[in-house]
Amino acid sequence: MRLRAGCREAYPMYGRCTSRWAMARRTAPTACSEFLRRWAGGALGATALAALPVLGAHIADFDGDGKDDVLLWDRDAWHVFEMDGSAVADGETEAPDLPRDEHWQVAGVGDLNGDGTDDVLFRHDEGAWVYHAMDGRHGIANESGTTALPQSLAWGLAGVGDLNGDGTDDVLLRHEGGRWLYFQTDGRFREAGGRRIALPTGLEWRFAGIGDLNGDGTDDVLLRHADGRWFYHAIRDGRVLPAESGLADLPDDFDGRLAGIGDLNADGTDDVLLRNSGGSWFYYAMDGPDASLEGSGRADITSGPSWRIVGVGDLNGDGADDVLLQNANGSWHYYAMDGRASVAAYSGEADLPRTGAVTVCGESGGSPSYVGYIAGFAGNPDDVEVMLTSDGSLQVAHPDGTGCFAFRGVADGEYAIKINARGHSTTAARVVKFPFRHVYDDEPHLLQGLPTDPFVYHWEEDQTTAGAEYSSYIVEPRVVEFHGTAVDVADTAAADSLRQKYNMLLTGEGWSQEHAFRLLETMESIPQDEQSPANDRFLPASTWRLTDDFIDDDVTIIAADDGTREVTISSAAFVNATPKIATVDGKRGVWFSRRLHHAAVRFVTDHGRDERAYERIFEERYGVTTRIDDYAALTRSTTGPESEANFQEFHASEILLLINMLEEMPTGMHKLAGMRYLVRRLNGLPHPLYPTAPAVAWPQSEYVEFMETAFRQKSEDYMHRLIIHEKAHFLWAHLFDDQLKADWIELGGWYEDPDAESGWSTSKTTEFVSAYAHAKNPNEDMAETISFFIINPDRLRARSADKYAFVRDRIMQGDIYVAAIREDLTFEVYNLFPDYVYPGKIRQVDITVAGGPRDDKQLTVDVELHALDTEAEGAERGLARIKSDIGTFFDLWLYPVDEYGDSLPSGALGTRLRGEFLLGKYLKAGYWLPEQVQLRDLAGNERYQRTSDFGWRMYVDNYLEDYTRPAYVAGTVSMAKSVWDEDDTVQVIRVDWFVDEDTGMRSSNACYAAINAAIQDTYSHAEHGNASDAGDACTVEFLMPNYMPSSEYSVNYISMQDVARNYGSAKFTGADGDESPATISLTTTNPDTEPPELDVNRIEVSAEPVNPEAPNGETEVTIGLVHRDNISGLSVSKLRLRDPQGGTHFYYIYPDDRSALYPSGDPTEWQVIERVVILPPGSMPGTWGLAEVVLVDRAGNSEPHNFVEIVHFDVEGD
Repeated sequence: MRLRAGCREAYPMYGRCTSRWAMARRTAPTACSEFLRRWAGGALGATALAALPVLGAHIADFDGDGKDDVLLWDRDAWHVFEMDGSAVADGETEAPDLPRDEHWQVAGVGDLNGDGTDDVLFRHDEGAWVYHAMDGRHGIANESGTTALPQSLAWGLAGVGDLNGDGTDDVLLRHEGGRWLYFQTDGRFREAGGRRIALPTGLEWRFAGIGDLNGDGTDDVLLRHADGRWFYHAIRDGRVLPAESGLADLPDDFDGRLAGIGDLNADGTDDVLLRNSGGSWFYYAMDGPDASLEGSGRADITSGPSWRIVGVGDLNGDGADDVLLQNANGSWHYYAMDGRASVAAYSGEADLPRTGAVTVCGESGGSPSYVGYIAGFAGNPDDVEVMLTSDGSLQVAHPDGTGCFAFRGVADGEYAIKINARGHSTTAARVVKFPFRHVYDDEPHLLQGLPTDPFVYHWEEDQTTAGAEYSSYIVEPRVVEFHGTAVDVADTAAADSLRQKYNMLLTGEGWSQEHAFRLLETMESIPQDEQSPANDRFLPASTWRLTDDFIDDDVTIIAADDGTREVTISSAAFVNATPKIATVDGKRGVWFSRRLHHAAVRFVTDHGRDERAYERIFEERYGVTTRIDDYAALTRSTTGPESEANFQEFHASEILLLINMLEEMPTGMHKLAGMRYLVRRLNGLPHPLYPTAPAVAWPQSEYVEFMETAFRQKSEDYMHRLIIHEKAHFLWAHLFDDQLKADWIELGGWYEDPDAESGWSTSKTTEFVSAYAHAKNPNEDMAETISFFIINPDRLRARSADKYAFVRDRIMQGDIYVAAIREDLTFEVYNLFPDYVYPGKIRQVDITVAGGPRDDKQLTVDVELHALDTEAEGAERGLARIKSDIGTFFDLWLYPVDEYGDSLPSGALGTRLRGEFLLGKYLKAGYWLPEQVQLRDLAGNERYQRTSDFGWRMYVDNYLEDYTRPAYVAGTVSMAKSVWDEDDTVQVIRVDWFVDEDTGMRSSNACYAAINAAIQDTYSHAEHGNASDAGDACTVEFLMPNYMPSSEYSVNYISMQDVARNYGSAKFTGADGDESPATISLTTTNPDTEPPELDVNRIEVSAEPVNPEAPNGETEVTIGLVHRDNISGLSVSKLRLRDPQGGTHFYYIYPDDRSALYPSGDPTEWQVIERVVILPPGSMPGTWGLAEVVLVDRAGNSEPHNFVEIVHFDVEGD
């Protein structure tokens, strides 16, 4: 019979003891079995045993008699046992032609030459492959030998199965980076070179098994996602059939693993056998991705936790696959199966030798990725730290009483395992590569006790950045007094240095040598005071505790009146803290992130409040300062001269943002010539030259100025990019040479255009990371591009691979960045027909302005796009900002219409778009032009076009045009307060002023005012109001419930808009010819100046495809948040999702009482709030993530929570 695919699964099988172990233990080789028994019993947990296969055992039909046999490692050789149900045939069993060298391991079994007999594929631990054609227990010498499969250990075997239906099994390989290759085989020769197969490449997808799950004669592939979901991939002729593939009807929340795939009910279609961590078995009768409810259920197989599966195969030749188990004591049991029922009459103990195969230690946590053993240690196992370190990983384990330890959930890649044990010397760090080395490491990690007299300490470099160290064990614990209490502190050289230099005491559990070293290295990189007892200079003590919980900003600090502090820091901050050697895209370099640095800066600067501390960091590390001695001199050649009354100090949170983003730049760009000052304008004041700009860089005057709008309730992602953007202007001005600029201009299709507002135009329409980059000039394009390269590199790569490569190779010298979202906040979107095509270019424009010279006019703009396929090249909407020759403007939205001009339903795509707008009769007469037209489809693909790309003439014939700005009447601004008529707990601040306007004010929201409280680190309050009926006065009212801050409030800025969209404004600073601001004092009973809290450990994100049978990107995403507020209560939660292409998608969650002025319940109690988001059809397939949550309370306090870690990869020099 044809071997059922479940027998050919590629488990990492390695169950032999070797002479190396016996020699290391200095015992006779027979001690090996005792060692294995120690691993299999005692403290080793049964729950972890249950779901794992027996190692060194394989089921296949090696003699072609239609009954599967058992290939077993026993007595230092491979043996083939011919089976007939539970009975074993008499005679010799040893397979003399199979390799005994411990470096060769079985990779897989299957009929690789199509002769009806199964064969064995071995792999050397250095990568070579050997094929053994089998005839019973003997190999067929002239058909066996090496194969031409790739020898790089970056490629590992996923499985063996007949993927093209030709009756011969094939080989499926997977690369450590996630790619798949399919090899059609004919014995040891490949019939064809490796061919890519369209299986998901994300490493969150793990291979589960191969089997003919739809009964078509070709094996299919079953994958499982890290979040638990199963996905069935129908295969035919070696290719995936998307239309027949989909989510498998298997439980997502199953706590266990796939035990085997085989035809257990003899219906000609393979079934799935699962086993949970408790040892119970579950059978699923399959038909493609569907499981039969009638035939599926709990399988009639013993659920004793000491039983482990050997495999699935037809051991009695009845056409139905059976199940073979082995007990931890070495005994075997055979189950003849009929679906989920076992046939008792034919089942029983199998007559196979008791081999005592290695099992797994640990009492919980699922299948291990690595199992090791400590030898030579005397003492408490808790005094032994086993550390697994690599790119993006830092795990610490402790051995059990037998010396056994395990690591679980280890992603593919290269890792170093090192031991740190009190009072013992250790072996060098051991490099382990996953998943190509064996799960079970039979070579122990040897320790040797050290004397206490003399005291001995040793450190040496190893594969980890921290190096390896050991020292004599001092019996007395390391105790330090803190707040009158004795506390135990970590006992490593790095911990000693932290205590001596910074008076930092590492207390509590979890502090490994690696953690302490990473924290020390980070602290040493931050300019700060160090204590010096010799000079009688001491720092206040701080205790540092490590937690595995997530913490907002990774650290909490509780300060006492005496200056001491208690610090709790999240272990997540340490994972990428220390640079580690890695290979990305074939280039070797150093991988690290600044996450721990950012947490440490909070400690050093007291959350950005200690001016002396943060100024030292600014000066010494980045060459900038926020201290301005003479604002008039600084601004004389730019916006002034202006006095200091127009400016203020940065908020503490803004200081941290600036330090963190300056740190994210490459080290060689930390200090830039020509960049010296960071300036913050007064809350509420726009920039005098560029009113809509959140920040402006002045490279020739050595400073960057930030407006309040750069920070107030903004996404942290936006603020990060803005800071990098402004610094990039200094690179353009002072670092880039003319050739680099010329090459960039050519790459972007830029050319000088005197008709363009910016003086530049571009011939390209899609290769820009933002509309702003396209709308301005090469300098702004470069600044935007660099900011995305660092903060959101996926977006840049998706928009323009050429620009990504230019920045990487010409500016960053090959270095790259990776934006990683917290794994538990990610989800998968499935789309068999993804849309990566941009909306078509504009091919036709029709403009109608209907109305007489003295009348209001109806504007209609019809745009038609170049598109062969509406679904691929259609647009969901368009946007154009249309300006007059004096700068007044309006925004025109365009939406799809049919051939008759009727609007299409919301969310539809179209190649004809229409926008309509009522033009007032007082608007500026003459020609109006769009600054830019943005076209967007449902998948977020965007095209940007200017009038240099299409024709546009829009003339407004307004006889009554008004082009005079409304003006503030000097000396008329005033502030007053009263009690609100509708609620006497609410006060009202009223701002009034007179207006000089010759035509008339806008009918609603014509007036705007921003008022400031005299409280540090608060932002302005802004409101709109209406003009008087006569149009000569403005009134803006601010409702001030009792939770608004008590303070003296001042009005610093007002603006007005007339009916012709002309804007007028005035600022009040009391300097530079400005009037002094009007002020008023407000006292409230319960002021709220604290932002809402988010429990970052209880965020729930889940996703389900709306059309699981044929996924098209439409996905139901459920996001749950747990929040509370101290007083005023939550007003809104702003969510930002990031897709695999780096696109951002904004959503809002509102509480049920959002319309109420006061919260309906107790806001201090933790509350759950949920939002279901429906991603539209066409959404990008792949891994999405919740990148950020911003909570805002009723008092206007906000707090961004960013879940993106920026990881650096610095390429090594030649």
